[in-house]
Amino acid sequence: MLCFATPAVNAYSDPPSMSVEFVNDEPLEAYALGSRIDLRATVVCLEAGSCGTVTLVMDLDPTVTYDSHSVITADRSGPTTSAEIAVLTSPRQVSFTIGNTEHPFAGGDTVTFPVSVRVAEVVEDPQLGFTATATGTGAPVVQTVTVRPPRGPGKVSASGCVWWDVDRDGFRGATEPLSAGRPVRLIRDGATVDTAVTDDTGCYVFTGLETSTSYRVRVAPPDKAGFTRGATPGLGSVVDADGVADFRTPPSGHNAATVEAADRTGLDAGLAAVNLSLQRKAPATSVQPGDEASLELLISNSGKTAALPGWRVAVVLPAGLHLVSLGGSGFTCDERSCLAQDGLPVGATASVTVVVRVDPKATAGAVVAYVRPADDEVAEAVPLGSVPSATTKTESTLTDNDVRWVFGNGGDTLADTGAGDLLKKGTLGALSLVAGGGLLLVTRRRVAD
Repeated sequence: MLCFATPAVNAYSDPPSMSVEFVNDEPLEAYALGSRIDLRATVVCLEAGSCGTVTLVMDLDPTVTYDSHSVITADRSGPTTSAEIAVLTSPRQVSFTIGNTEHPFAGGDTVTFPVSVRVAEVVEDPQLGFTATATGTGAPVVQTVTVRPPRGPGKVSASGCVWWDVDRDGFRGATEPLSAGRPVRLIRDGATVDTAVTDDTGCYVFTGLETSTSYRVRVAPPDKAGFTRGATPGLGSVVDADGVADFRTPPSGHNAATVEAADRTGLDAGLAAVNLSLQRKAPATSVQPGDEASLELLISNSGKTAALPGWRVAVVLPAGLHLVSLGGSGFTCDERSCLAQDGLPVGATASVTVVVRVDPKATAGAVVAYVRPADDEVAEAVPLGSVPSATTKTESTLTDNDVRWVFGNGGDTLADTGAGDLLKKGTLGALSLVAGGGLLLVTRRRVAD
């Protein structure tokens, strides 16, 4: 503890009418949130007759808050003053008024004010400043105290929660489900020092951590899931793409074992899991060489969270078909693909329309389409794999991200492709365009068993 007595600049012609002793009482409690610091100010009237009314104002350090006070107006030998005392308190200031017209602060009188405060905010290097200012008939008296509380050997705790970030905003919404059973590791200097598993509320707590020490938590995601990150650093989901968050423990704390009361909270992780799939839809309308055909792609998301903006639908055209137009609401399209400007919520469907013209000399081929997530998206539950080409047989791939339409001259069996077909399986009897397992744009159609 350091105690400095700092006299005010005397702009008065008269000397101070009182003296002030301002100290903190020892021993001090170990520095921690809620620890108590006791201060004491003693005011003595130096006038031969009376000091009249004296005001003593204690300004408290901004990291503490007022807790309690008392007034001492007597000692073993008897009363030290008969002046009336009025007190006004607030979280950051305590004001004492000593004496009034009827009962002034008389010459030689003494009054002592013990004041207790509590630490409301823990800082890395505590140097807590307090000021006592006494004003009366003469020059004011200012005393300051700087308190350096001792650090205790105590431990601290840290907590966080894991949840499904359904809307992908990086923050836990009131209706977004928490994830129980997620393994979490506590790491220090590269070594795992503790482990935990999220409880039924999706949360975890580590206790017994060293104060003012750097740690890392690593959350293990469910199979085929990844992590989101809050738009504001330090808020919302704070882990990186690997489920890792670095943090430093506070200099002191209570080592509480509950999520809300832990000394370091908010080590949260938002989970994401998406699965984009592609279907196709087209009218069964006759088409002749040189005609145009309109094909609709339906994109859906069967994952647990929304897909990020920036997912893309692409079309690969074979020889014999020429692109007339490619577009859809909410997309920016070029001659081969459409880029989604918005995310795709869980269970939602978007559509892209492809208009092609059949070359007069067209004989056979396939139109292949595929959807892929944004570049910064988590891995899909069923990923696209290799980017399809015009010769890819999508019915043989292991993904639901691709589809194809087959066209040719007579008798070809239609392919059963992609995520699903919206028409029945059939055969071609003439130059036709088909959608996977369904006959599309046919001149003659035969339904197979």
